[in-house]
Amino acid sequence: MKNFLYLSIFILFTISCSVGPIPVYYTQPIVKVLDDTLEVVFSVPDKDASGWNRYNPSNIGSDTVYISPEVYEKTGTKSFIEKIEYNFIVDGNSVEKKTYEYDIPIETVDKDTISLPELMVIVNEQLAYNIDIEDGYADNVGNGILELLVYYTDLKGEQFSTVPIRRKFKVVKPLTY
Repeated sequence: MKNFLYLSIFILFTISCSVGPIPVYYTQPIVKVLDDTLEVVFSVPDKDASGWNRYNPSNIGSDTVYISPEVYEKTGTKSFIEKIEYNFIVDGNSVEKKTYEYDIPIETVDKDTISLPELMVIVNEQLAYNIDIEDGYADNVGNGILELLVYYTDLKGEQFSTVPIRRKFKVVKPLTY
């Protein structure tokens, strides 16, 4: 009986001390988009004066706003920014989502803050009308949230995304005299 007890303890001890796989602790890059809280205003003219909903495709009004997001890599790990996605959200509903992909990924290193190339956000009459209708009132003014999301990869090619930042936006139809 004594031998059985010693043998059981020895087997349990041997099993608990077995050499298993050695874990590799991997540090993932964490990229943060620095937030800008200013409201973005799009002034979309109605070129043919028939309303945003009745535009002529050859003569369509639009407004362009250039956004220069800044990103910060928090862990000191090299990462490569590949694309930016922006989404127009009105009353919780996505009205339009677009993605801009960089031909050559932008490298971030050593906890550095970098400015990304300007992102050209265009609102034409059709999108302005959709935003205006989605916010509940057809009053030639639309309000919502512009959401920016940055996608990046690490050295192994795994893709990650930042926490989205949100900025208020307004679409207005300028008065014509």
